Amino acid sequence: MTTMIYAASENNVIGVDGRLPWYLPEDLKFFKYATIGKPIIMGYNTWHSLPTKPLPKRTNIVVSDTEIPEADRTITTLENIPHDAAIIGGATLYNQAINFVDTIFVTTIGGELNEAEYNTVTYGPEISLKEFKKETSTGWLTSKGGYYLTKDGEIDQERRPLMYEIARYDRR
Repeated sequence: MTTMIYAASENNVIGVDGRLPWYLPEDLKFFKYATIGKPIIMGYNTWHSLPTKPLPKRTNIVVSDTEIPEADRTITTLENIPHDAAIIGGATLYNQAINFVDTIFVTTIGGELNEAEYNTVTYGPEISLKEFKKETSTGWLTSKGGYYLTKDGEIDQERRPLMYEIARYDRR
């Protein structure tokens, strides 16, 4: 079963200016749980955005035309990826993989981001409810330590506490 996993604001923003616009420890814990022991597939920019390279206890596969020696493998296309792989980003890979993944895990972060505040904004894939069915959801939860970050990378005190929902979508 090939999966996709990402977090997005309510207006589907997954990144701003090359970074995550929030810190959500509960999502990081879920990400680890959902990907540990699996091959993870990521693009070049996602690889370079990781705080720890490679992510431990996973086979790190980078899709790039440039060889990444620190990765476990570098591939140039999503053809013939392992059937149990998890696509972890970025936007280009999500949009390519949406056509063949079996399951999508989405953490929705409460609130919308004002795209005009940032130099670059990256959006997640559109999930078609004709192709996918929402199977499970945590419902809206309050993070114990999560927060949005300002444009300058500071904690946005006005947007706390952070609300989130983790949902699973399966292909119909």
